[in-house]
Amino acid sequence: MIATTALVSAYAAAAYVNHLVLVPRLLRNGWNLRYASSLIGIMMLFTAAALAVLRLFYVKILGPFPVRPWYEDYAIDLFGMVVHVLAAAAVVSLVGRWTRSMRTDVQ
Repeated sequence: MIATTALVSAYAAAAYVNHLVLVPRLLRNGWNLRYASSLIGIMMLFTAAALAVLRLFYVKILGPFPVRPWYEDYAIDLFGMVVHVLAAAAVVSLVGRWTRSMRTDVQ
């Protein structure tokens, strides 16, 4: 439950920051490199925060963490972050196209 909550919260926060802050302020103004580096930084930071929460709670509740080193967990969780943020971007894009097409159909 702790892992799911920490990771889902981090994934959702990154997706919201991407679509509500980074896309309007950076990507739409043509700052592609700044956008990409900001998005990567946000995903790395939020993944690290989720992993820190997960490991701290795990150690407090269950004792020593399993044998797998932190960087393997970080890589796995960062991959999950990338997949979820891309999926959110795809959903936002599809819904945006659909709503634009609905507006043009009504007029």
